[in-house]
Order: sequence, then structure tokens, then C-alpha cells
Amino acid sequence: MNAPLSPKARDAYRLWQLCFGDTDAFLSSYFSEVYRDDSTLIGYTEGVATTHLQYLPVELSSGGERLSVSYVVAVCTHPDYAGRGLMKEILKEALRLARERGDVASLLLPAEDWLFDYYAKAVGYAPIPVAVMTTSLEAVLSESDPECEGVTLVEYLTAVERASKTPQLLHTPALWRVVTEDYPTSEGYVLREHRTAEDKVNGALFYVEREDEVVVQAIYGSSAVREVLLQELSHSVKKVSYYLRPEGGRGVGEERRGMIRLLDPLRFLQHLATLHPDLRGAWAYSDKLFPALDGLYTVEGGAVHRTDYPTSDAYPKCRTTAELFAQLGKSLGEELSYSLRLFFEAV
Repeated sequence: MNAPLSPKARDAYRLWQLCFGDTDAFLSSYFSEVYRDDSTLIGYTEGVATTHLQYLPVELSSGGERLSVSYVVAVCTHPDYAGRGLMKEILKEALRLARERGDVASLLLPAEDWLFDYYAKAVGYAPIPVAVMTTSLEAVLSESDPECEGVTLVEYLTAVERASKTPQLLHTPALWRVVTEDYPTSEGYVLREHRTAEDKVNGALFYVEREDEVVVQAIYGSSAVREVLLQELSHSVKKVSYYLRPEGGRGVGEERRGMIRLLDPLRFLQHLATLHPDLRGAWAYSDKLFPALDGLYTVEGGAVHRTDYPTSDAYPKCRTTAELFAQLGKSLGEELSYSLRLFFEAV
């Protein structure tokens, strides 16, 4: 491998590879493009690097507005030290540091189903819809993206994400470079571009082909571009499934979930109030990990106010992100969701 420069980065690299088995090619690309010492936590036990995670600074986009958030990746414990409760403290520290950095929320994609309960109980993450899996080609073609072009694939993908009004987590150009370089190197993983007559990229298709099925992890482009990109797959004798954005594909397939944890409910609620001027309500919110956030949060007329935590039981009590999101869903008439496509999730 091309060894990263800092000792911390070398420990992170080795622990990541030990726990997940990723190739040197992928990790060298990731550590040269994306890795940051100041967004990485490593725990040591008797001088051995035993726990690791990275909380990358990214943006959550919704309705054209953006919020600074952290995206947590590569949460892992050295197999020889598993089961000792070491990870909980490093997760708390990551949330504390992300909050100090100014992040409004923290997001992650659990790699296994049992981890949803773990993250919820350990540090208060809440499940949210991040995709819908469907076999409906009609649903895929109806979910078009803004008309964008780019000289390169990374330029196009960065532009089309930022032009979309869909609530979603945004890749940085560096993240896109890692994803697009690594994706087609794995067996069965296929990446295709669509180009205009002027040789500009205006669409992209990411899919995984297995023995008995094809899974389209992501597709970008207008309805017409999507139809061209999917033309070959539409004639496949294998079952073809598609990941769609959560809000556009509801009712047509199986919902996939990620997790979110609020770090600044006042700013998050102000963001929602700006997007939904009709949102109104008052909730008594408390946070076991960050008591300074406790208070009565009132939303009305597009404005949000925070006052002291109420002594009466007149307001719904929300002791977790999940409970607050449930109340917001009732007020909005729909469950909050954010699209997370191609953020190193397993298929």
C-alpha cells in the first residue's frame, strides 16, 4: 500500500482492512482522497488500536437548502476485543465532537439489522427511510433527475445531486471519485455513463449482477436517459430490482433504512419550518447525552423558538430523535426521509 503519512491514519487503515477486508486499491484511494485525521477516532487498549470510526463532514440537502452534518463510516472493533463495550464511548465522543464542529445531525448506514437496535440504545440514533427497493421499471422512469451535464462523471454526479430538490445526503467530489473508481473493480459491479452528442455526461447507472438477479443500486438522469441506460437490463431474464429515492418510491417496494441522530434540534427544526411554512407544534425535547439541548421547542409561522423545559405535561415529551421525528411526521402528514445512495452500503 501507499502508506498514509500520519501514524493515526496508518492505524485507521490497518484496523479498517482487518475488520472489513477492503482491498489496498480501495483504501489507498479513500485515504488519499477522503480521509482526515481530524474526523477520525481510534480507541487503544494496552497500546493496540481496537476501535475505529470516521465522522465525515458532509451536507444534508433538502429543498435547495443545506445543513452541515456528519456521516459516520467504518465503525469497527478489533475482533480480538469485541464484546467488551468499547464502541459505545467512541460513538459518544464522535457525536460530541461533531456537535462542537457545528454539525446539525449525524447519519449512518448500519451494515447489519441488529445494529439498528444497538445504535438506538447506545447513543440515540433513529431509523429513517433512505431508499425503496422495487421491481417496477415504470417507477424508475418516473423518478427523473434535473437536466445536468458534466465533462467528467464526477462533475456530473456532483452537479446533479446539488441541483436536485430531493432531501438527500450529498457526496463531496472526493467521495464521488472514490466511489466511481472503486465501483467497477468489484466482480459483478457495473458502472455505465450516458453521454450527449457533445460528449458530456448526462446520466449514470450503477448495478450489481449476480447469478440469479440484477440490483440497480442507483441511476441518474432524465426519464429518457434512464430508459436508454436500462434498455439492456429491461430484456434480462434475471429478476431486476431497483433502489429509488424513499419519497418517490413509497408504496411500490420494500423500504430500506438508515439512521439519524440530532445534534442541534433548533437549527434542524428551523430548516423544516422554512421548507414547510404550515408546520406548527410544540414539543418538550430532552437529550440524555446533551442536556443543554433540553427545552420546549415551538414551531409556528415558519419560526422556531426554544424556551425552558416545561414543568407541566401539556406538551408531547420527546426523549430521543426517534420520538421527535414521530411527532414531526404526525404534524407534517408524512414520515421524514433522506436519500442515501452509494455511501459504501452493502447490497
